[in-house]
Amino acid sequence: MRCDRKGRIVFSFGTYNLYECGNDADGPKSRRADLVAAIRALDVDVLAIQEIGGEPAFSATAKEKVLDELAAETGMYCRLDNGRQALAVSESRYGNAVMWNPETVDPVDVVLPGTASFQNRVAGIVLDFDGRRVAFCSYHAYPTGTHKRIDDAQCLAMALTRSRAFCDAVVGGDFNDTSASKDPAGKYLDEDYYNQPWTINHIHEAELYDTADGEVKLRADRRPDIMLTQGGLAEVAELTQTPEPTSGHGPEAWADRRRKDRFYVTQGLVPAVHSLRVVRNDTTLRASDHLPVVTVLDPAALSSATE
Repeated sequence: MRCDRKGRIVFSFGTYNLYECGNDADGPKSRRADLVAAIRALDVDVLAIQEIGGEPAFSATAKEKVLDELAAETGMYCRLDNGRQALAVSESRYGNAVMWNPETVDPVDVVLPGTASFQNRVAGIVLDFDGRRVAFCSYHAYPTGTHKRIDDAQCLAMALTRSRAFCDAVVGGDFNDTSASKDPAGKYLDEDYYNQPWTINHIHEAELYDTADGEVKLRADRRPDIMLTQGGLAEVAELTQTPEPTSGHGPEAWADRRRKDRFYVTQGLVPAVHSLRVVRNDTTLRASDHLPVVTVLDPAALSSATE
């Protein structure tokens, strides 16, 4: 933790989809220097990262090696003193992980919240956060399968709100959908992107419905996000009212100005939410097809909220 300009002790948590990090075929090593520079410049206390790849064959061992190398290059840690690594490796092609600044953070545990088929979809570390155990987690929703994302959103909300390993949680990640968060006037923070030219990729994140005359139409599927918020989580951008696009800038982007990368907090952390920003510069635009996002939490606000 460190002080902000007003002398308050604050905590910064970032999330960053690294675009197939460690896979030379789809994520060329030419981006490596930009990724490292971008992560170093973020200067966050904890960083949730997604799309940890690794060759050969995207094995668990390969992912572990990629994460260890990235942590070393960026000056961050990804393992506790006992050697346990903050990496979730599921049946997905890529892993999710958490790294932290060893000068400001001393985790007390690594957690993989969830059970059954959802196990190993989320990586997290637990910190003593102003006297309470708080998990800082990384999550990546499936890029295809709208119903799978809805089911997983339910599992994620339950895993973060009913854990015995921590009191509260904040999760950052790539949610591969459209948020249902609104402004004070009740307008969606994220417009329905089907006003854009149609591409076949829309089907992966769409909700289909029939009109009165039997025509099949599509709209942005906000149901996974609704499942998260109805399950007890609050979206940080809605709390701060500072939504900014995080994807859609890549050369193969099929939809402009998307906000797939987001943070959610359990209700106990809502008073601590301080600010949110998307880091958009020449380096981050080159480094990945997603931009890093940083939220700042104010631990002192938790104490004052309970007084």
